[in-house]
Amino acid sequence: MRRILFVVTAIFWVAGCSTELGGKPKIHSSSSSKQQHSFIAAITLGNIGDIKKHLAEGSDPNISAPLHVAIESQSRGRMEMVALLLARGSDPNRPNDRGWTPTESLKRVAIKSNVSQQTVNNEIAHLLLKYGANTSPDFHKRFGLPTSYRPKKRSELYTQHTYSNVLFQNRNLNADAPQNRTLRVLLRKQEPVYFTDEHPKRILFIGNSYTHALRSVMPALLKAQGHKTTVEFVTPGGAQLVKHLNTPKTVNLIKNGKWDVVIFQEQSQTPACPGRLRKLFMKGASGLHELTQENGSKMVFFNTWGYLNGDKRNFANDTYWKMQKRLNEGYNAAANKFDAQLAPVGNAYNELKKANSRLWAQLYQADGSHPSRTGAYLTAIVIYNRLYGVDPQKIHFNGGLNESVAAQLKSSAARTLKETKPPL
Repeated sequence: MRRILFVVTAIFWVAGCSTELGGKPKIHSSSSSKQQHSFIAAITLGNIGDIKKHLAEGSDPNISAPLHVAIESQSRGRMEMVALLLARGSDPNRPNDRGWTPTESLKRVAIKSNVSQQTVNNEIAHLLLKYGANTSPDFHKRFGLPTSYRPKKRSELYTQHTYSNVLFQNRNLNADAPQNRTLRVLLRKQEPVYFTDEHPKRILFIGNSYTHALRSVMPALLKAQGHKTTVEFVTPGGAQLVKHLNTPKTVNLIKNGKWDVVIFQEQSQTPACPGRLRKLFMKGASGLHELTQENGSKMVFFNTWGYLNGDKRNFANDTYWKMQKRLNEGYNAAANKFDAQLAPVGNAYNELKKANSRLWAQLYQADGSHPSRTGAYLTAIVIYNRLYGVDPQKIHFNGGLNESVAAQLKSSAARTLKETKPPL
């Protein structure tokens, strides 16, 4: 019997965060330039770990033609680098300083390639095409591309076919080859945790107050969408991921539950506090990641939202936007390090705030932190998308909300899930 475990920690005030930080560091243009040069050097050397680190720290996937550098690299991992850069926003049609597009660079590389290198060239060509590169009939012929192929529109990406399956379908690619197994890992954060053979039957939430808000809406959503799913909740107060890691009952539950997916959410402020507290978050995440690896569970981070008025207890001039940015940085770093996926709930809050700030304020309870029934519904549909790959706008369950309100929440969730590219 397949099950899903959601691990969500408690919410409580964390003191001393700002005294560690001394405010937001200033980034000067010279530092940014050095960072970008270091990023390009990592691509030249084929250092996947450093490339992912640079991307997580803000290196631009389009400045100084990183995609061209990856395509022209002599590294064994150039296919993985191309996949990573495209997934993080590299433009497949952006020319370099010589005026060559990525497809033109690939054609020039192919002229000097041996047989084994040409196989990788063909795979890169397929990948460029999948991401919307402009091509010619000659390009299709040279790299064995179907002449009638047209890239999928983004609106079609909510189908049951996951990104990595689309890439490998109808293709003479060996999905079990080491480099292609790596490619699947790189691409898996682009796709929902979607079960094509059997939908999850049992879901367990572990957390406290944020999680408590989902007790009614999540089971109701699953039932309304036709899933025969048992949902259980365990919600002790005051817990960070480290506390869960040090709780034998929770550890045994993860290890022995045969879960398909484990979704982790850290305490509401901890990922947003660079320094000691974020290190504590990463420590807990690391230990829990090991547990999921042992039993083959998928790991997903539930990226939470900033407080209505920011975390002024720890940052005197904080705002929602600043706190959300720090939260995203923390969760992105964890997802990048542990090859995990994100459920970008906080980004869905962002989208609603930009579209309708008045309705956005209604996502919170009076304390400006905990989710209201409206906020819980938005959270539930984002998580549901990550599990089943269903476009939020096609969910017919409204959670008891006004139809117009529910439609706006679905629209915000859909925009988030189309536009957000999880970190690699």
